[in-house]
Amino acid sequence: MNIEISKERMLEMAKKLASMDFCPEQRVFYKNILRMVKADVEGRLLVLPRKVGDVVYEILEETVPNHYFYISEHKVQDVSVKAVKYADEWEPYGYENLYFTREEAEAALERRRSENNEGM
Repeated sequence: MNIEISKERMLEMAKKLASMDFCPEQRVFYKNILRMVKADVEGRLLVLPRKVGDVVYEILEETVPNHYFYISEHKVQDVSVKAVKYADEWEPYGYENLYFTREEAEAALERRRSENNEGM
């Protein structure tokens, strides 16, 4: 079941939870939820696609001694609003050879290989 909840309704619910009488840990938890929902409603919430320590996948191309493509795995060293740092280099999130899951990278690698074989 897919239930759509407006941001305003989420804010209303979060405020109600944050104002209820819970143990101190629960109060902190619900106040943090309220803070995130408020930021989302105001357009200030940002969720980055990766965090430091995650793995990203890059498709690389070699031409010597033979022409081939392969997937290289890298640990994320740093993140920003626009880019991710791995292998001591910053790449924008939209970089065409960068993938956030192994499955995406493998599918793109197969497409790349088939396109490359068609051109020969």
